[in-house]
Amino acid sequence: LPKQKEEVVEIVTSWERRGIEKGRLDELRMMLLDELAQRFGTADQATISKVQNLNSIDDLRKLTRRAFTAETLQELGL
Repeated sequence: LPKQKEEVVEIVTSWERRGIEKGRLDELRMMLLDELAQRFGTADQATISKVQNLNSIDDLRKLTRRAFTAETLQELGL
């Protein structure tokens, strides 16, 4: 019984980790889109889709940092 309980805890922890990561990704996507809107005006659907399809926290963080100094969306690769 203790082993089964341990396995259940591991599964819940795994789900929690995925949920936390998804929440971080969603927050970073929103922050990036907000920054893009501030710098370049409301993003078109193609740009929004590209941002929504980014699934790497590191890539989103790098892109958000670059968005502060980029002159154009094209410079960001969006």
